[in-house]
Amino acid sequence: MIRVVHVRGFENDSIVPSMLSLEDRIVFLVRKNMQNEEMHFDKIVKYHVLSNEFAEWSFTKPVGIVSNHDSGKHVMYYASTEWKNHEVNIEFYNFDCDTFKNTFVCSINMEDKSGSHIGDSDITNTELYGIDERFCIVALPNVSDDSNASIFSQVLLLDSAEKRLYQIPNILGNNDLFCRLDQLYIQKYNGETCLYLKTGRCTVSEKRRAYRVRNKNSLDKSLDGNESIICIEINKFISMVKREIPIGIDSILDSCKSESAFSMMNANGRIFYGRYNFAHNNTEIMEIASGQIHRKHTVKGVENRVVQSDGRYFLMNEHEGKQVLLDLESEKTIFITSPDERIITGNLKYVITNRFRTSEIFYYNLLENSSNKIGTGLTDFDPSKNELILFHE
Repeated sequence: MIRVVHVRGFENDSIVPSMLSLEDRIVFLVRKNMQNEEMHFDKIVKYHVLSNEFAEWSFTKPVGIVSNHDSGKHVMYYASTEWKNHEVNIEFYNFDCDTFKNTFVCSINMEDKSGSHIGDSDITNTELYGIDERFCIVALPNVSDDSNASIFSQVLLLDSAEKRLYQIPNILGNNDLFCRLDQLYIQKYNGETCLYLKTGRCTVSEKRRAYRVRNKNSLDKSLDGNESIICIEINKFISMVKREIPIGIDSILDSCKSESAFSMMNANGRIFYGRYNFAHNNTEIMEIASGQIHRKHTVKGVENRVVQSDGRYFLMNEHEGKQVLLDLESEKTIFITSPDERIITGNLKYVITNRFRTSEIFYYNLLENSSNKIGTGLTDFDPSKNELILFHE
């Protein structure tokens, strides 16, 4: 059964949900002044679902960069930025959302030719991936005049205990680079916590165009459009980074070159991804289980709208202005939306939708053939907890 959490009192603010999972507490960020071109976050809010109580912590410096993935249970990473001409100083912080303890870790200075504040600089493309309460991966964008936006300038490992940054070796296997990091997930395997990484920051359409015209120069030079799926135990990864040892081919589960592309990577249960083949025009849904890759389904065309629920895979298709939910195992259509409706999540038991013109959220019970309106506002769905958070308008 899905749990719906209702949050009220922030109707005039811009809300950004976090990736943190704190049992009966949720954490989100608030941006109050939408007219400010620099788009700083104002505060972190923790909401206790059972007691209906809020706790707030306000930023004291301009913050526009927060971690978009956190596996530290209660730790969030963020960065404040300060420019002087075309020099930017980035300070990294470790924030405990349980105790509201804010810890400065370290800082880095960069030349920035792309802008002079967070509103017009490519520094906003910095990505922070929280690994745990101590470590965070920092991916810094290219900010020079002639930079390649499809790769990061460098990727670093932030150590909160040692208060320093380590350069992550860029070589990855025989034919890839770590600076082409695209997605990251963390899961346990054989009792050990592992990093699952996807590289390749060019889109499927970009690779397909290059495949059709045979113009490999349109992809990253010398890489031939390589993409990789990597699995490595976290403690091993950290040790290798500190000893300046690159990730080898033994950690690469799958890879592709110019003839195919990884169309997605997701993890609402087991980690899965799509492998699109240009010649055959189909997408194979590949699942990672017990350190092995298993092909689950093959779908015609390019598909990155596959979701997993209750151990089954579902495809969200567009048809005549409506969205269709298809069960890939039985190949049966189980739900069709109205024209102004989009699916948030669904399975054989229920479907939750958003009517984008009115922001109304509806719950459809497929077993009882009934429906009811949940509310109106912004939603955030957490598949790991089967929880829908509704920020009321």
